[in-house]
Amino acid sequence: MMVIFGRFGLASLLSLGENVADAADAQHPLLIQPEICSAIIFGGSPQPSPFCRVAPSETREGHSDLTVSLTATTAPVRVGGYRVETENYNGAYLPPVLELDAGDTLKVRLVDALEQPSSVEHGNMAHDLHMEQATNLHTHGLIVSPDNAADPTHGNGDNVFVSLKRGEWLDYSITVPTALPSSILDGVAGIIPHPNGLYWYHSHIHGLSAGQVAGGMSGVLSIGSGDANISVRDVDPAREKKLTGDLRAITDISYMMLRDIKLKTSIPPDQASGEAPAQWVHIAGHNQCAPSMGDQPLPASQEREGFCQSPSDANDIWLFTVNGQRFPTVDIGAGRNGLWRIANLSADVTYDLRIVSEADGSLLPFDLLSVDGVVPGKPLLRSEPAVPNKAAKLSTLTLMPAARAEIYIRNDTQSAKVRRYLLRTGPVSTGADPKFNGDNWPEIQLARVILERSPTAVAERVATDLNLPYAEFENLHLSEILEATPLPDLPVGCVRDIDRNTREHRRVTFASGTMPDTWRVWTNLVHPPQPTGVYPIDSFEPDPDAGIGPVGFDAYLDAKGEVDWDGTKDRPKHTCVQLSNGHGQLWELENPTSELHNFHIHQMKFRLAAASDLEANGIDPRTVRYPSNAQLASIREEDSTGVSTWHDTVPVPSNGIVFIVMNFDSEEQIGKYVYHCHILEHEDAGLMAPLEVVRHRRFWSKRHIDRRLGNTITTGIWLTLDQMRLGKYQR
Repeated sequence: MMVIFGRFGLASLLSLGENVADAADAQHPLLIQPEICSAIIFGGSPQPSPFCRVAPSETREGHSDLTVSLTATTAPVRVGGYRVETENYNGAYLPPVLELDAGDTLKVRLVDALEQPSSVEHGNMAHDLHMEQATNLHTHGLIVSPDNAADPTHGNGDNVFVSLKRGEWLDYSITVPTALPSSILDGVAGIIPHPNGLYWYHSHIHGLSAGQVAGGMSGVLSIGSGDANISVRDVDPAREKKLTGDLRAITDISYMMLRDIKLKTSIPPDQASGEAPAQWVHIAGHNQCAPSMGDQPLPASQEREGFCQSPSDANDIWLFTVNGQRFPTVDIGAGRNGLWRIANLSADVTYDLRIVSEADGSLLPFDLLSVDGVVPGKPLLRSEPAVPNKAAKLSTLTLMPAARAEIYIRNDTQSAKVRRYLLRTGPVSTGADPKFNGDNWPEIQLARVILERSPTAVAERVATDLNLPYAEFENLHLSEILEATPLPDLPVGCVRDIDRNTREHRRVTFASGTMPDTWRVWTNLVHPPQPTGVYPIDSFEPDPDAGIGPVGFDAYLDAKGEVDWDGTKDRPKHTCVQLSNGHGQLWELENPTSELHNFHIHQMKFRLAAASDLEANGIDPRTVRYPSNAQLASIREEDSTGVSTWHDTVPVPSNGIVFIVMNFDSEEQIGKYVYHCHILEHEDAGLMAPLEVVRHRRFWSKRHIDRRLGNTITTGIWLTLDQMRLGKYQR
């Protein structure tokens, strides 16, 4: 195992083609790549790092421990030509990419050394002094244990209820699973390793997360090597291996971390040389470049190369950077292709991306290889014939805050001339009426894109397939007759789970708060009028004894700032899910407010519900009114090939609803975590709710076991999931 740094440095420059000198200039330098701290053998030479080391796992043979030191600090960083003091990790705006395989363990020592209190007021919602200088860590998108089922304030898994104060530290230990039930992605049987793809880590301290993430307290995680999802499928395994290897050999990988930061400075961006002084604006309205009704951001849209300015004060600058650079150049060499691994690390901003020709305004198409860390579709069975699953070809891509995608851009066809494009975002308006509510994010040119001329085409040009995982079966044999005892009732602070007998589904409503710029969550269990048939969604009735709220997240907190999981002293109870009841749960996300929201749930992937999902829960799909919304339309386009795209964030338009399906099927999902709006300004202001997933009470019958293990158990003995996982069987 090795630690690899600067992997793309020399190799990328050598592959850029003869015209690379013409592609970039001093104002638009080539896109830099982050260092990579890798537990995967992937080439390069090991080099020492003060922040990262890799060692063989002491407990998991054949796997590694990737140990990282992250110090949350207030320190100057260089971003977009400016030198500005922010809250960041290790004094850097571009931390290393962390690369692991399924089975590896990520060990992070997080130290809180923030020099100044983070802003403790968002809108009119003040937070107690105990929140000052606090921080923690979340590994966004991973399906891993929070390790906090017993003690939510001290668990060292992906546990967002930890709160470190200045001078405190915690050693996190997060193992990437090798055996998730394939049903978590709608597989019919067997187990799969954790999906390969792009994830990220960031601060998740309630009340302060927006400012800390905006300042740079975040970074990218990769499960699997950077090219793991470049795939060509063929009925001949040897040919499949060769075609995939050949395609990877002509592919250059680019990590692209999208961030925005608001600055106060007298030096315009085109004069910022790397040390230009600027002041970070922690909290600012998202209409900074157009503060008054009718204002137009400066400069004109075609001249906004990675920034905009307020028309009323040119010192108010909003930078939109790629890997901390303002308007860099991305070059794809002659006869080569580009894999862009894009992550929206913004606290609040949505990116509506397209690659626009400078010559005629046409859009450059690309293949969509993964979304939010998962390849679209469901796991395959090796007993089925190999069938190519072609990647969807798109020309636009919406990345809500926290969303990630891998896109594949071809330049292996013959082209007589250099092709020049602009990577562009926006404009985006999040309000029901942009003149009166919501945020207005301007059109920004993010990067220049150069496709070098290719005198000849690649000899055998193949299309990219979706790198769907194969489900594997464990050959288990019972060694003894087991007695199973039902687990206790739900914890005292729980609201009951969905009742399948009445075809209930969960309705989560994002509601305005009682004070301006605050938010609340309202959760109900609703059911159709009758146990059979389909009915208008407006006729569904809530169980008055199973409702929560509407309440903001602070209502759950006790005097110490910790969630009161027992719901004492008139504090609300919380949402609970039983693992045995968790497969295929339908959640309705309702947004009656005047602003766009961005739903996210931890330890989970979900898909947009199909008409058949609605009908199975008694809903007449014809009565569901979906609003016209560009962001949601773009998300739906990802499913255009007929396969389901898996997400961990999804836009919920103003005055709209979205139905999603999620599978609570894995023991890694047991524990305490949250669902919330991942526009972090909204989350900090109350738009978050606690969730607890508990082990089931009912037995797992042979049917349930067969679903997980592929019909390999032939006895009629019943097991609990706990007994299966605790090894009370022999291989």
